[in-house]
Amino acid sequence: MTLDEYRAQLAEKDQELALLWQERMDLVVKIARLKEQSELPVLDRGLEEQKIKAVSALVRDEYRPYIEELFEKLFDLSRAYQQALRESDVKRR
Repeated sequence: MTLDEYRAQLAEKDQELALLWQERMDLVVKIARLKEQSELPVLDRGLEEQKIKAVSALVRDEYRPYIEELFEKLFDLSRAYQQALRESDVKRR
């Protein structure tokens, strides 16, 4: 396989990831609304740690530190967006 062919495959995966990210963020919005209604905090560190452990078990050993870092970042971004939603809701009141 050529470099261009590998890059084309990678571009397809990037597109899939972007769409999955969008779907994930749509769920984050729903979760944020439920947390706000229930007066739950944005951060649930224990749950995040469980999820990171679970996803890291899905990949080969050599990729584990990287998948853990990726999911840490995903959770950081999700929490930031949840917080932004809460702040925008407060401003609207």
